[in-house]
Amino acid sequence: MKVAAGLMSILFALAGPKAQDPAVKAALKKFEDDFHRAGAKSEQKIQAVVALAAHRNEHTVKALSPIFSREASAVRIVAARELARFQTVPQAGQALLGAL
Repeated sequence: MKVAAGLMSILFALAGPKAQDPAVKAALKKFEDDFHRAGAKSEQKIQAVVALAAHRNEHTVKALSPIFSREASAVRIVAARELARFQTVPQAGQALLGAL
């Protein structure tokens, strides 16, 4: 039984990423607009991160991962906290490890 479950998870992983949900696509667009707005302050960027993190999937992880290398520490901390909540998205743990 455990072998069958392991094989199923491997098959799903090999099938590639899931199609992007329209709600996620809209959230990613809003995040890009808000986060990269000219003159956006750390507080505004944090709000954008938290809003996007409500959508826990690999697309969100991909959008949040670059924050670790180029943003103010308060923004990086919030991004790390939010990604730590993505317990069912393996890419989140990889992103957090990569940030270390």
